[in-house]
Amino acid sequence: MIRWLAPALLAALPAAAQDFRGLRPGDPASALGAIGEPLWQDRDDGLTMSAYPLPFEQRLDVIYDADGTIVWLNSAAMVGAPAVPDPDGLAVGEMTLADVERFLGRARASLDTPVLRSPLASGAAFELIYDLTEDPDVLVLLRFVEPAEAVLLGIEDADGPVFIAAALVLRSFFEASSDLRSFDGGPRTAPIPFPISIDEAFPSLIP
Repeated sequence: MIRWLAPALLAALPAAAQDFRGLRPGDPASALGAIGEPLWQDRDDGLTMSAYPLPFEQRLDVIYDADGTIVWLNSAAMVGAPAVPDPDGLAVGEMTLADVERFLGRARASLDTPVLRSPLASGAAFELIYDLTEDPDVLVLLRFVEPAEAVLLGIEDADGPVFIAAALVLRSFFEASSDLRSFDGGPRTAPIPFPISIDEAFPSLIP
């Protein structure tokens, strides 16, 4: 279920900070009322998919289940969105894997840890999948594309894989829709904590 959302995430990639409006997977869908009316909404197989406007023409994509529980959040840029001025956190369409490594304060060796990296079917993209220390029911997904694929998104001369999306996902939803054996190095048997706080990595677009 997560994978089919990928094309929507690649529609446009101006430099964009990620902002989850303080929401987390596991929250009730009623919490979405605080961020206004959705830009669009669709329902399929018991899931409701919505997109909410954020500052600087960003949007928050949300999925919640039939019980009204948020299971998936993704912050992305809308088509034609301007670059976010001076983003303080992780920025899609701007940071490479090396930039993300430096931001997280982790050496490359730690990011190459087995069962952290999950290749996507195309072979041109992969995700780093972390456990959220403060909430063991939530995973943090950082998606990257290889330089050749980045060119197709309008990002040229990339010095390494480019960061294109981030999501917070309810662990049970992820496990029901993904093959955890697809990690480089085999299935994960112990948590790999996200090394900084969510608020530091994804600060509010409104200071």
